[in-house]
Amino acid sequence: MDSIALYGPSFWASQRFELPPRTLAVVIDVLRATSTIVTALSNGVQRISPVATVEKAFSIRDHSPSVKLVGEKGGVRIEGFDFGNSPQEFLGRPLFDFELAMFTTNGTKAFLATKSAQEVIAASFLNLDVVIEKVSHWNGPVAYFCAGTGVDFSLEDGILAGAIIDSVDPDHPLASLYRFTKNNLPKAFRSSKNGTNLVKIGLESDIDLCLQRNRFSVLPYFDSTQGLIDLSVKSNKKENP
Repeated sequence: MDSIALYGPSFWASQRFELPPRTLAVVIDVLRATSTIVTALSNGVQRISPVATVEKAFSIRDHSPSVKLVGEKGGVRIEGFDFGNSPQEFLGRPLFDFELAMFTTNGTKAFLATKSAQEVIAASFLNLDVVIEKVSHWNGPVAYFCAGTGVDFSLEDGILAGAIIDSVDPDHPLASLYRFTKNNLPKAFRSSKNGTNLVKIGLESDIDLCLQRNRFSVLPYFDSTQGLIDLSVKSNKKENP
Protein backbone atom coordinates (compact mmCIF):
# COMPACT_ATOMS: atom_id res chain seq x y z
CA MET A 1 0.00 0.00 0.00
CA ASP A 2 1.28 3.45 -0.92
CA SER A 3 1.12 5.70 2.16
CA ILE A 4 1.34 9.39 1.23
CA ALA A 5 2.15 11.70 4.14
CA LEU A 6 1.11 15.34 3.76
CA TYR A 7 2.74 16.89 6.79
CA GLY A 8 0.91 20.21 6.84
CA PRO A 9 -0.56 23.03 4.75
CA SER A 10 2.68 23.54 2.85
CA PHE A 11 1.97 20.10 1.34
CA TRP A 12 -1.82 19.88 0.96
CA ALA A 13 -2.65 23.54 0.33
CA SER A 14 -0.69 23.75 -2.94
CA GLN A 15 -2.92 24.62 -5.88
CA ARG A 16 -0.80 22.30 -8.02
CA PHE A 17 -1.26 19.31 -5.74
CA GLU A 18 -3.09 16.31 -7.20
CA LEU A 19 -3.61 12.92 -5.60
CA PRO A 20 -3.09 9.67 -7.52
CA PRO A 21 -6.25 7.93 -8.79
CA ARG A 22 -8.30 5.91 -6.29
CA THR A 23 -6.78 7.62 -3.24
CA LEU A 24 -8.36 7.44 0.21
CA ALA A 25 -7.76 10.71 2.09
CA VAL A 26 -7.46 10.50 5.88
CA VAL A 27 -7.85 13.93 7.46
CA ILE A 28 -6.13 14.30 10.83
CA ASP A 29 -6.43 17.20 13.26
CA VAL A 30 -6.17 15.49 16.62
CA LEU A 31 -6.12 18.72 18.66
CA ARG A 32 -8.95 19.16 17.94
CA ALA A 33 -11.10 19.35 14.81
CA THR A 34 -11.34 15.68 13.85
CA SER A 35 -11.74 14.66 17.49
CA THR A 36 -14.62 17.13 17.79
CA ILE A 37 -16.20 15.88 14.55
CA VAL A 38 -16.07 12.26 15.70
CA THR A 39 -17.53 13.17 19.11
CA ALA A 40 -20.31 15.32 17.65
CA LEU A 41 -21.43 12.71 15.12
CA SER A 42 -21.28 10.02 17.82
CA ASN A 43 -23.64 12.04 19.97
CA GLY A 44 -26.43 12.69 17.49
CA VAL A 45 -25.27 15.50 15.21
CA GLN A 46 -26.49 14.67 11.70
CA ARG A 47 -24.05 16.52 9.45
CA ILE A 48 -21.25 19.07 9.53
CA SER A 49 -20.23 21.63 6.89
CA PRO A 50 -16.50 22.43 7.12
CA VAL A 51 -15.79 25.95 5.89
CA ALA A 52 -12.68 27.97 5.03
CA THR A 53 -13.73 31.28 6.59
CA VAL A 54 -15.69 32.59 9.54
CA GLU A 55 -17.79 34.64 7.12
CA LYS A 56 -18.87 31.49 5.30
CA ALA A 57 -20.05 29.94 8.56
CA PHE A 58 -22.19 33.00 9.36
CA SER A 59 -23.54 32.97 5.79
CA ILE A 60 -24.70 29.36 6.17
CA ARG A 61 -26.53 30.23 9.39
CA ASP A 62 -28.09 33.29 7.77
CA HIS A 63 -29.67 31.02 5.17
CA SER A 64 -30.45 28.19 7.63
CA PRO A 65 -31.03 29.63 11.12
CA SER A 66 -31.25 26.15 12.69
CA VAL A 67 -27.60 25.48 11.86
CA LYS A 68 -25.25 25.81 14.84
CA LEU A 69 -21.78 27.29 14.44
CA VAL A 70 -18.66 25.55 15.75
CA GLY A 71 -15.12 26.82 15.70
CA GLU A 72 -12.08 28.53 17.10
CA LYS A 73 -9.32 31.01 16.50
CA GLY A 74 -6.21 30.54 18.57
CA GLY A 75 -8.00 27.68 20.30
CA VAL A 76 -10.76 29.96 21.66
CA ARG A 77 -14.44 29.92 20.63
CA ILE A 78 -15.23 32.56 18.03
CA GLU A 79 -17.54 35.37 19.12
CA GLY A 80 -21.06 34.69 17.87
CA PHE A 81 -20.49 30.94 17.51
CA ASP A 82 -22.57 28.43 19.46
CA PHE A 83 -19.70 26.07 20.28
CA GLY A 84 -15.94 26.16 20.41
CA ASN A 85 -13.73 23.42 19.01
CA SER A 86 -13.80 21.29 22.14
CA PRO A 87 -15.08 17.70 21.89
CA GLN A 88 -16.20 18.01 25.51
CA GLU A 89 -18.96 20.41 24.42
CA PHE A 90 -20.64 17.55 22.53
CA LEU A 91 -20.78 15.04 25.37
CA GLY A 92 -23.96 14.47 27.36
CA ARG A 93 -26.08 16.89 25.31
CA PRO A 94 -29.31 16.28 23.32
CA LEU A 95 -27.81 16.84 19.86
CA PHE A 96 -30.02 14.70 17.63
CA ASP A 97 -30.86 16.31 14.29
CA PHE A 98 -28.33 19.10 14.83
CA GLU A 99 -26.56 20.47 11.78
CA LEU A 100 -23.26 22.29 12.21
CA ALA A 101 -21.13 24.68 10.20
CA MET A 102 -17.53 24.41 11.39
CA PHE A 103 -14.49 26.65 11.01
CA THR A 104 -11.09 25.91 12.54
CA THR A 105 -7.71 27.40 11.84
CA ASN A 106 -6.39 24.40 9.87
CA GLY A 107 -8.61 21.34 10.21
CA THR A 108 -11.61 22.40 8.15
CA LYS A 109 -9.33 23.72 5.41
CA ALA A 110 -7.64 20.33 5.23
CA PHE A 111 -10.99 18.72 4.42
CA LEU A 112 -11.57 21.24 1.66
CA ALA A 113 -8.18 20.35 0.13
CA THR A 114 -9.19 16.72 -0.52
CA LYS A 115 -11.31 17.24 -3.64
CA SER A 116 -9.23 14.90 -5.82
CA ALA A 117 -9.54 11.95 -3.40
CA GLN A 118 -11.81 8.98 -4.07
CA GLU A 119 -13.08 8.97 -0.49
CA VAL A 120 -12.35 11.15 2.53
CA ILE A 121 -12.58 10.14 6.19
CA ALA A 122 -11.92 11.86 9.53
CA ALA A 123 -9.47 10.21 11.91
CA SER A 124 -8.79 10.60 15.62
CA PHE A 125 -7.66 8.39 18.46
CA LEU A 126 -11.34 8.34 19.49
CA ASN A 127 -12.20 6.21 16.42
CA LEU A 128 -8.78 4.71 15.70
CA ASP A 129 -9.78 1.07 15.15
CA VAL A 130 -12.49 1.81 12.58
CA VAL A 131 -10.06 4.04 10.70
CA ILE A 132 -7.42 1.30 10.69
CA GLU A 133 -10.00 -1.20 9.45
CA LYS A 134 -10.97 1.13 6.60
CA VAL A 135 -7.34 1.76 5.63
CA SER A 136 -6.32 -1.89 5.83
CA HIS A 137 -9.07 -2.87 3.37
CA TRP A 138 -8.49 0.00 0.93
CA ASN A 139 -7.35 -1.04 -2.53
CA GLY A 140 -5.30 1.99 -3.52
CA PRO A 141 -3.09 4.78 -2.16
CA VAL A 142 -3.85 6.36 1.21
CA ALA A 143 -2.99 10.04 1.78
CA TYR A 144 -2.74 11.38 5.33
CA PHE A 145 -3.73 15.05 5.47
CA CYS A 146 -2.09 16.25 8.68
CA ALA A 147 -3.74 19.59 9.45
CA GLY A 148 -0.65 21.05 11.08
CA THR A 149 -0.17 24.16 13.20
CA GLY A 150 -0.12 27.33 11.16
CA VAL A 151 1.98 26.31 8.18
CA ASP A 152 4.01 23.80 10.19
CA PHE A 153 3.88 20.09 10.92
CA SER A 154 2.04 19.09 14.12
CA LEU A 155 3.66 16.40 16.22
CA GLU A 156 0.33 15.03 17.42
CA ASP A 157 -1.06 14.70 13.88
CA GLY A 158 2.06 12.82 12.80
CA ILE A 159 1.76 10.49 15.77
CA LEU A 160 -1.83 9.57 14.90
CA ALA A 161 -0.93 9.11 11.24
CA GLY A 162 1.86 6.83 12.41
CA ALA A 163 -0.53 4.83 14.60
CA ILE A 164 -2.67 4.14 11.53
CA ILE A 165 0.23 3.53 9.14
CA ASP A 166 1.96 1.17 11.59
CA SER A 167 -0.75 -1.41 10.92
CA VAL A 168 -0.13 -1.46 7.16
CA ASP A 169 3.38 -0.04 6.56
CA PRO A 170 5.55 -0.39 9.70
CA ASP A 171 8.67 0.81 7.89
CA HIS A 172 7.17 4.26 7.23
CA PRO A 173 8.86 7.13 9.17
CA LEU A 174 5.59 8.15 10.81
CA ALA A 175 5.07 4.58 12.04
CA SER A 176 8.48 4.84 13.70
CA LEU A 177 7.46 8.18 15.25
CA TYR A 178 4.36 6.56 16.72
CA ARG A 179 6.26 3.62 18.19
CA PHE A 180 8.84 6.00 19.69
CA THR A 181 6.18 8.06 21.50
CA LYS A 182 3.35 5.60 22.14
CA ASN A 183 4.36 4.79 25.72
CA ASN A 184 4.12 8.43 26.77
CA LEU A 185 1.59 10.07 24.51
CA PRO A 186 0.24 12.51 27.14
CA LYS A 187 3.71 14.02 27.54
CA ALA A 188 4.26 14.18 23.78
CA PHE A 189 0.90 15.87 23.20
CA ARG A 190 1.37 18.40 26.00
CA SER A 191 4.81 19.31 24.67
CA SER A 192 3.48 19.99 21.16
CA LYS A 193 2.70 23.53 20.09
CA ASN A 194 -1.06 22.89 20.06
CA GLY A 195 -0.91 21.05 23.36
CA THR A 196 1.07 23.84 25.02
CA ASN A 197 -1.52 26.36 23.83
CA LEU A 198 -4.43 24.29 25.14
CA VAL A 199 -2.77 24.08 28.55
CA LYS A 200 -2.19 27.85 28.48
CA ILE A 201 -5.84 28.69 27.72
CA GLY A 202 -7.20 26.27 30.33
CA LEU A 203 -8.29 23.43 28.01
CA GLU A 204 -5.77 20.80 29.06
CA SER A 205 -8.60 18.34 29.71
CA ASP A 206 -9.28 18.34 25.94
CA ILE A 207 -5.89 16.67 25.45
CA ASP A 208 -6.89 13.79 27.72
CA LEU A 209 -10.19 13.33 25.92
CA CYS A 210 -8.56 13.43 22.48
CA LEU A 211 -6.15 10.68 23.58
CA GLN A 212 -8.92 8.25 24.54
CA ARG A 213 -8.69 5.32 22.14
CA ASN A 214 -11.77 3.86 20.50
CA ARG A 215 -14.31 5.63 22.66
CA PHE A 216 -16.50 5.79 19.55
CA SER A 217 -16.96 3.46 16.59
CA VAL A 218 -18.17 5.96 13.97
CA LEU A 219 -16.38 6.72 10.71
CA PRO A 220 -17.14 10.23 9.38
CA TYR A 221 -17.02 10.69 5.60
CA PHE A 222 -16.64 13.98 3.75
CA ASP A 223 -18.46 14.54 0.46
CA SER A 224 -16.57 17.32 -1.34
CA THR A 225 -19.36 17.76 -3.90
CA GLN A 226 -21.91 18.54 -1.17
CA GLY A 227 -19.43 20.01 1.31
CA LEU A 228 -20.77 17.80 4.10
CA ILE A 229 -19.35 15.43 6.70
CA ASP A 230 -21.66 12.70 7.99
CA LEU A 231 -21.71 8.95 8.62
CA SER A 232 -22.72 7.89 5.10
CA VAL A 233 -20.10 6.34 2.81
CA LYS A 234 -19.19 9.04 0.30
CA SER A 235 -17.40 8.57 -3.00
CA ASN A 236 -16.20 11.71 -4.75
CA LYS A 237 -15.63 9.83 -8.02
CA LYS A 238 -17.82 7.75 -10.29
CA GLU A 239 -15.69 4.64 -9.96
CA ASN A 240 -15.43 2.88 -6.60
CA PRO A 241 -12.50 0.89 -5.27
